[in-house]
Amino acid sequence: MVRGFWNWLFKKDRDGDRGFRNLLNFWVIFHISVGIFLSIYLKISLQDLTTKIAIPSSAILVGLSFAWAGRSASLFQDKAFSEFIIKDGAPVEGYIYSFQLSILTVLLFILLNFIIYSGGLPISFGKNEYNILMNRFLIYSMGSLALRECWGSILFVNKLTIQYYTVRKEEIFGKETTCGANAVINACTIVVVAPPNNPKSPI
Repeated sequence: MVRGFWNWLFKKDRDGDRGFRNLLNFWVIFHISVGIFLSIYLKISLQDLTTKIAIPSSAILVGLSFAWAGRSASLFQDKAFSEFIIKDGAPVEGYIYSFQLSILTVLLFILLNFIIYSGGLPISFGKNEYNILMNRFLIYSMGSLALRECWGSILFVNKLTIQYYTVRKEEIFGKETTCGANAVINACTIVVVAPPNNPKSPI
């Protein structure tokens, strides 16, 4: 049975990890600090902040997340690399659903911006200036989180790519050693050359 995204997000896997811990870690302090600092020192109207900055930036982040998720999918289609992940890697759901989580984070950021643009959350902190300050704080904090998730996806795919070529390198040079003088490395394909005294030999 295939483990679903929400199951991965909230329930422990075989290593005792939950998906939401990708978000709720020590970086939360950083995002809160960014939200407090920017909401106090950047005096931008909520309308300009949502329509001219936050929502267009979200579209860029969504595009980046989908692009790099597609690149990772192409890596997992390689047989040798898939075998490496299954035998030596973490649970495969962590690789796949991490990209989905980053996209979900950006989508929640977009939803937050639309809610604030439509009038804000139905929560009042007394004075209107406090409400504006809190809405700014939410936008900046959530935007910081979405940005980190997208950057984490890019970094993760780059590490996977490096690991992929490491696995391919070991496979290629391992076969080269086994085949000896009769093996010729041609890009990523092993071409076995027949011995001169038997041109029809399949070896």
